[in-house]
Amino acid sequence: KLCAAGDVITGALHNRSMKAPRENASETEYLAMEHSKEPLSPSRMTIASRFSQHMSPKVVDAVIAGVALTTCLLTLYTIDLAMGKNALPLFAAPLMSASVIFFGGPSPPPVRGFAICTVGAWFAGFLMKALLPFDDKVELCFIVGGLLIFFRLTGNFFVPTVGLATFLIADQTGRMSDPVHALRFLCTPWLAGHALIYGTACAVAIFRRQVRVSLSKARFRSHMQEQMQHGEGALKEIFHRYDTSGDGFLQAG
Repeated sequence: KLCAAGDVITGALHNRSMKAPRENASETEYLAMEHSKEPLSPSRMTIASRFSQHMSPKVVDAVIAGVALTTCLLTLYTIDLAMGKNALPLFAAPLMSASVIFFGGPSPPPVRGFAICTVGAWFAGFLMKALLPFDDKVELCFIVGGLLIFFRLTGNFFVPTVGLATFLIADQTGRMSDPVHALRFLCTPWLAGHALIYGTACAVAIFRRQVRVSLSKARFRSHMQEQMQHGEGALKEIFHRYDTSGDGFLQAG
């Protein structure tokens, strides 16, 4: 099935015998071709062209991720404030580093690594805090090395979970030596807060992908429009770039 961009180029060339050297298209451009349904109107083409020239998909995606993460964390903090003394809580400083991991990539990483590293970090931090007679700073040195061994042996490197163990050890109130308080912190805010952040990151990842595809389509169409203005020679060059099979046709995907 020919994509819309392929129809435009093939119709303009009417030539299947050209064998000029060609360069493979980038993954982003192929993605834009696959999602092309119909050409934009001239007015929309102008707007999309100007926007795509000044804002790359990478920049827009980074801004959306950062704004979404900030909004998510502020929402958790606001919920805690609204609940007052009865707050679970959902917001805590040790959650910050993991939240960056959840929003940092195109989509959040698998939950398995977070779950395994959380279990190991909690047990290591609680047992060291409760059983070892060393100074807190000495225990912190031991816990980091111990968790590195644990990460290597399990093959899971969700490093932000180190913050859970260090929080239990560095607690100055003495409450984290009590298993009840340590378990409560594990449930809320650690697990509950991370669950909400992770769910938000998954939802935002879908929207981010749609934006990236839309911007890639606009950039590709803008590029095509500019090249078409340079005549048949430019069209032939583009055609041979995408005709990787050399059969004179452009296949979507």
